[in-house]
Amino acid sequence: MLPILFEAFGLKIFSYPLMIGLCTGLGLTLLNSLRETNKITTKYYYSFLGGVLFFAWFGAKVFFLCFSKIENSSKYLLNSNFWMGGGFVFYGGLIFATLYALFFIFVLKKFKWEEGKYLLPVLTISHGVGRFGCVLAGCCFGSQTDFILSINHRHPVQLYEGIILIIFGIYFFKTIDKLDTLKSLILYLIFYSILRFNMEFLRDDLIRGTLFGLSTSQTISTLLFLLGIILYIYQSLYLKRKSLS
Repeated sequence: MLPILFEAFGLKIFSYPLMIGLCTGLGLTLLNSLRETNKITTKYYYSFLGGVLFFAWFGAKVFFLCFSKIENSSKYLLNSNFWMGGGFVFYGGLIFATLYALFFIFVLKKFKWEEGKYLLPVLTISHGVGRFGCVLAGCCFGSQTDFILSINHRHPVQLYEGIILIIFGIYFFKTIDKLDTLKSLILYLIFYSILRFNMEFLRDDLIRGTLFGLSTSQTISTLLFLLGIILYIYQSLYLKRKSLS
């Protein structure tokens, strides 16, 4: 683990925020590439992205507070280091950012639904890169093991998840033109919920709490998997009706 990458003359470079900045920059670069390739000309493009990034950050913090122990939540709430440093729940960021995006698309009507599909492969790859920051910071750690790939005798679940996310993200990126936004969303929900549910069995950081005998993330993964199946059935029925009409 290497939480501090560099320290000299009173200057400290922390690995976790550096990786957050790196994956954010990578995500924006990939998205701009897709934007240019596919000639996305939405007028409020940067307003949309700015809101997505803010609500992703805010939602991740809110979920961390909600699913931590009460005494810890009150301590984090009043600590400026918490708001500017670590302490995130990915699903909180995903849910808040998605709600904002849907509001921006369907209520404000400032972004096109059909262009939303380009966000998902970018999210997947950026998330995978961000997991390497978790490895360096020593957070989201795995359970104890003597497995040959272990780090400090623990499963490097951050690496497992990060590598799988990057591989899937590249595949997602290369096949995105064959999918519409709803199909992309269904694919992402089903893929990531299965991946995260299984990764949780190898994790050993219960700081984010449990629900119904499962980790918080496993409970949310189950709900998102069911949502993905429901959307898949809905789309299948819709396309069937459309072909018959």
